[in-house]
Amino acid sequence: PLPKNVVGVLADCGFSSPKGIIRKCAKDLHYPVDLIYPFIKLGAKLFGHFDLEEYSPLEALKTCKIPVIFFHGEADDYVPCDMSLEMYEVCTSPKKLVTVPDAGHGLVYLVDNQKYFDSVALGKRIVCPTYVYTGFGDDTCSTIGVIAAYNEMTCKKQLIIYQGMEHNCSTSYANGVPKHKYTSDVENFKVP
Repeated sequence: PLPKNVVGVLADCGFSSPKGIIRKCAKDLHYPVDLIYPFIKLGAKLFGHFDLEEYSPLEALKTCKIPVIFFHGEADDYVPCDMSLEMYEVCTSPKKLVTVPDAGHGLVYLVDNQKYFDSVALGKRIVCPTYVYTGFGDDTCSTIGVIAAYNEMTCKKQLIIYQGMEHNCSTSYANGVPKHKYTSDVENFKVP
């Protein structure tokens, strides 16, 4: 279950199954999928202390109670757009699907920012205290888009921008990276 303060989910180019995306990527790299997958699963168990098949985004969405917005580029050759469509179809909560032709992985904002910003307007509906993290090195989720959503939020909030953080950088790793903090007390913080 999600913490009570999670009031919505923005799923950008999400995968519907860890096993499915790993097998797809292994195939793209011309690895023998049936041979290599058991080793990847074992590595996750030994080094990451989790089971790749223990949790399922599809099963979670069947019992989801909070709004979910799905973004996906139709030209995504990393995570197939069909995975978001599959999740959208099983989601039982209020939902919205935004797909953009010609957008690759994580590029919906750059290819059609009007569709993205229309959906980001949901930021006004976030009412719980919120931390928002972004990094100037993130080529997938543009810092400008994150700040645009942040500016629409009327709740108590804090924006933390890491100078060199990339898309897949965890906050524990980023703890040593120089950062700038902005809070909702800073008046009229806007993108320069």
